Amino acid sequence: MLEKIQTPQDDIIAFSALGVVTRDDYSKVILPAIRTAREQGQKINFLFYFGPAFEKFSAGAAWEDFKVGLHYTHSFSRIAVVSDERWIRNLAGFFGSLIPCSFRGYDNAELDQAMQWLQVGSGNFEFTLDKAHGVVRVTITAALSSDDFHRLSEAVDRWLEQGNSLEGLLIQARKFPGWEDLGSLISHIEFIRDHHRKVQKVALVADGAVAGILPAIGDHFVKAQVRGFDSDEKDAALHWLNT
Repeated sequence: MLEKIQTPQDDIIAFSALGVVTRDDYSKVILPAIRTAREQGQKINFLFYFGPAFEKFSAGAAWEDFKVGLHYTHSFSRIAVVSDERWIRNLAGFFGSLIPCSFRGYDNAELDQAMQWLQVGSGNFEFTLDKAHGVVRVTITAALSSDDFHRLSEAVDRWLEQGNSLEGLLIQARKFPGWEDLGSLISHIEFIRDHHRKVQKVALVADGAVAGILPAIGDHFVKAQVRGFDSDEKDAALHWLNT
């Protein structure tokens, strides 16, 4: 069976596995919670805790877990699986690698750390849409997550659906911080795939250490003009994008 765990935020859904987990537990407990969150327009941070009271999955229950993840692929922002059983963490990690969201596994003693990770906001990736000029300004200060790209995609898509154009993309980063995990990299690739022909100009404002990624950006945004600026040349970059 599954027992719901109280969480500090509405966008976190957490369950504890007790005894034998069955397919009915997914259809009667987990799916309604996911659907409710989707109806409210929430991205889901999900925690699954397999503590000492967990015994086993019934036939087909693990497959049901996999199907839920694939069916609601873009509903999840972060998934944490907590268990002392290595095979559970490894299996969950494999499933998580197929879903474009951030995934982490924890030991039972790290339950509090798992919950804290789910509470982390996206302050390390901020963006604004300058509607007057059709320019998206992105500031990156830490490793990129799947949720970062989902939020950016939703904002850009709403703008484009209103008949507007995306004239420029300003990326500001002291250094390129990489991705949290494979799901974050997949989300990055999906964003570029869906928007690379809609951007007219891309300006990268950064120090010399990341100048080498300019050719890679240019290869992806095949239609856009791509230009690099030093970290103190943000105003010049905006002027270039706006003209």
